[in-house]
Amino acid sequence: MNTDILSGKPDGTNESEIIRQVIDYLNRMCSTHYKSTSAETRRLVKARIAQGFTLDDFVKVIDNKTADWLHDTEMSKYLRPSTLFGAKFESYLNQPLTPKNVELKNLAEDVRKKIEAKKAIRKINSVM
Repeated sequence: MNTDILSGKPDGTNESEIIRQVIDYLNRMCSTHYKSTSAETRRLVKARIAQGFTLDDFVKVIDNKTADWLHDTEMSKYLRPSTLFGAKFESYLNQPLTPKNVELKNLAEDVRKKIEAKKAIRKINSVM
């Protein structure tokens, strides 16, 4: 079962929701503005889902490659759907963990917790 990227809870969502969550996560991690409604992006993510990859797999690929490329001026331009979710997806998914990857995974978890806390505060404020 897939999990919501931000909450870590089971999501039970449809394909469109998975695509939205993947692209939202990519945008948050890379400070980009890709659209989950783009035909090419949808095609790439759907193709990986059809191969049996999960939401957690997409998160791991984004985490792995963000750790490798985000602060590399030559490679950061490749943090995009066409590169991450294309033919090398499985290679990116299975690359060995590096200290940078472990550090980024911890940072990503902190980001997820902060986002969830902000959501909870907004929900409480909307009730008041």
